[in-house]
Amino acid sequence: MNTSDELPFREETPRESGRSRHWLRDAFAVDDPADFTPTEEQKELVEDTCRWMVRRGLTTAALIGVEMHRPANYILANVMHFFRPTVSLTLPVLHILPIIRRALPDMTRYRAFAEMIEHRGAADFFVKQLERIEAEVDTTPGHPSNPSDSPSKPSREHDEQD
Repeated sequence: MNTSDELPFREETPRESGRSRHWLRDAFAVDDPADFTPTEEQKELVEDTCRWMVRRGLTTAALIGVEMHRPANYILANVMHFFRPTVSLTLPVLHILPIIRRALPDMTRYRAFAEMIEHRGAADFFVKQLERIEAEVDTTPGHPSNPSDSPSKPSREHDEQD
């Protein structure tokens, strides 16, 4: 093998070396959660979803689910984008179920949710909205979790006196 046919080793120039370091530094960069600002459509979607969960007493389960899937939110968003054509084909069939008809009246809410969870701050936004709505509902008169408005039960002291 003739060594003259081989390409000579070329050293990187400082400019090229800096570019590769810059690329490596940004290769695993993620957006700052504080930079997330949802659109009006996303705010409405989160508000409706949170109210639905609070009405059914699923606040704790929702918080656990959001916190558990927080590291995978970007991957889950991409999976949703991948399956969007399939969901758009099966959505008319799934509208038989009232819960799906209400949650996904059309594909715009599906797309808005997938675009929202791509951002790291979406989980924090969802948690804050869920806790805010639960606090609102807990303080409303007549809500079962509000002890001041529930029918008074006889106290133990009253029972002990009898």
